[in-house]
Amino acid sequence: MAISVGVRSPYFISWDAGATANSYKFSIAIDGVIFAYTIIKNVPDTNKAGIDVSELIKDYINISYTGSLPVGTSVPADWGVEWYAVINAYTGENATGSLVAGSPQLISTRDAYLGYAYYSDEDPNFVYSSTTPLISNYTLWYPDNTAGYFYSNESGTITRKTVSTSATSVSAGGQTITIKRFPCNKYDDVKLVFTNRYGMLQELYFFAKNTESTNFTREKYKSNVFDYAGIYQKEDHQVRSFDVNAKTQYELSTGYISEDYNEFIKELMLSEQVWAHIGGEVRPVSVVDSNVTYRTSVNDKLVSYTVNIEQANDLISTMR
Repeated sequence: MAISVGVRSPYFISWDAGATANSYKFSIAIDGVIFAYTIIKNVPDTNKAGIDVSELIKDYINISYTGSLPVGTSVPADWGVEWYAVINAYTGENATGSLVAGSPQLISTRDAYLGYAYYSDEDPNFVYSSTTPLISNYTLWYPDNTAGYFYSNESGTITRKTVSTSATSVSAGGQTITIKRFPCNKYDDVKLVFTNRYGMLQELYFFAKNTESTNFTREKYKSNVFDYAGIYQKEDHQVRSFDVNAKTQYELSTGYISEDYNEFIKELMLSEQVWAHIGGEVRPVSVVDSNVTYRTSVNDKLVSYTVNIEQANDLISTMR
């Protein structure tokens, strides 16, 4: 059973080969590429060395989402990678001289996903529990008669768990996930799908009023309107616009819910990839809010959130 690690936070590998080691060579294999990276580090004083491999591995992970998930329950291949590392220690600098006894050291095969640790965890390495739901709160909200999904680590195998249209609870990773329902109302539900703390896609619904607006941007300059004879037409533009474009924005509201949404709102704000299901289409979006006040039922009685998102592409196609 492979260890699963998160690489949005640092992940360090190291070795102390003893007093005769003056340099180390770290060779990292990723998704069958042997070796994708080789890093040499001189350590004439400390005789031991370590490197952070998270940024190297992260380059090979590219989560895609088109509105539906692949057939089956396994985690999509592009959401993570397999990797391992080989460490050799040398008596000379720059990986020269003789190999130090104990070389090579093998960092066994591991899976990597876009999970992350919090600073307050006091450990930069984010290692997944072998059996646990891959969501940060065990209460999920769905509209009435709506199915859904989330991911869970089941004895080392990451599996998609299904929420049926009538489910009130789901067993996953040795835990019971409570399903709460929001009744139908006059507003159309908006579903956001985002990469959560575990590097898994997660659904988050906004049940109340949502509004759409367009944010326009433009640059201006003063142009020369004279012709060769010093004559101009009053209909000519002296001040001209260029690089005019726009982005569509949405203001979404959760409606009144429980404070179980707090952690999910935080992870939504921290997510690097978000998609919105709006008007029967899936749209890549970015969260434009820069701060959020977390609410509790004690302080706020009824809990609700408003989030502003922006479509992650220009209204006029600028693809080159």
